[in-house]
Amino acid sequence: MFILDQSDSYTWPVSIELPVNGAKKQFSFDAEFRRLPEQEVTELRQRYFKLVTDLRRQLQTLEGYASEEDFTEAGTAADQGYEDLCDELLCGWSKVSDSAGEVVEFSEASKRQMYRVQGACVAIVKAWFDSLGQPSEKSAAKAGGFRRGN
Repeated sequence: MFILDQSDSYTWPVSIELPVNGAKKQFSFDAEFRRLPEQEVTELRQRYFKLVTDLRRQLQTLEGYASEEDFTEAGTAADQGYEDLCDELLCGWSKVSDSAGEVVEFSEASKRQMYRVQGACVAIVKAWFDSLGQPSEKSAAKAGGFRRGN
């Protein structure tokens, strides 16, 4: 049976692969995501697709495949980055500890520390998308993203 009055948040696992002593090691924790209205989900998806597109343009410019004008046209989405998306999504966590094994409670300071871990913000956003079900390539292209091979 479908329950109409849903909670304001839900938990979802996040996996992060980090380099450790010459090898990649998988780490995970449970993120608590805000349960957003569909309109906000759509807006965040569009921001994400713009971010990815802008980052790709910047990379192409740096690799010499695009002009400097394309790099400057990349807009502010790339400047905002994944941290801004995470700030709108993440409202808590569990199974996060420090190097001594002590539990790290969710706070603004600990969240900023998490964001400094290379790949953490990308993994958080990816987990959020996984929790919603991945959008199709067609919807990504329609929202201003790109399709494989473009």
